[in-house]
Amino acid sequence: METAIILQARMNSTRRPYKISSLYNGKPLLYWQIKRLKQNRCVDNIIVATTNTDLDDVTEFIAKQAGAQIFRGELDDVMKRYIDAAEYYKVSNIIRVCGDDPLVDPECIEELSQRIELDNNNIITASHNKGWLLGTSAEAFSLKNLKKSYQISSTEEKEHVVLNFYKNMDKFNVIKIEPKSFYQELSFTVDYPEDVENVKDILNYFNGIGFSQKQLIDELKNNKIKLSYFRQDKYNI
Repeated sequence: METAIILQARMNSTRRPYKISSLYNGKPLLYWQIKRLKQNRCVDNIIVATTNTDLDDVTEFIAKQAGAQIFRGELDDVMKRYIDAAEYYKVSNIIRVCGDDPLVDPECIEELSQRIELDNNNIITASHNKGWLLGTSAEAFSLKNLKKSYQISSTEEKEHVVLNFYKNMDKFNVIKIEPKSFYQELSFTVDYPEDVENVKDILNYFNGIGFSQKQLIDELKNNKIKLSYFRQDKYNI
């Protein structure tokens, strides 16, 4: 397995526990996130990397129901969980997705996949400060670079997986890709109950999961999507 999406998800989230199990049309958000990721045309392999705690038996059930593979590992050392999952499934290149980002753009996944397979010495990021909405983007990197980062990462950096890449850009070649369309700094990451309602508003508007970030931005600019909650946020990478 050369390239795979590894989606980190757990029930006991610090800011909003059980958010990945919030329901839309009778299915958990994690289920819809996996189905949305499957719409990309480049990467077939999706691995949900969750914890080995009893609470995440539910996460495993949802992942399998949606057609993803499962790996269970470290609770707090998320970077180690990624490394172990990649080694278990023999993954060379990782596209990292977070479980609190149910609107990650399949077109973003396609571009990340194409670029990392051309040269996996680079860290490829769909950068927020280049215009990707928070909650719609991802990063790609090789297992080799992740292991290198692990050796020089603090406990905090191991929890956040890619933080060390950005802190040590003299050691890692980080390439930032731009989206097809730019909008103001809106966040669609699911951190709070209101964020769940926003995601549902968007899914209801598009009648499902088949839309790109560009389509989302176009409809927001035309004031066609009425959001329950308007959250602006900045992220400096």
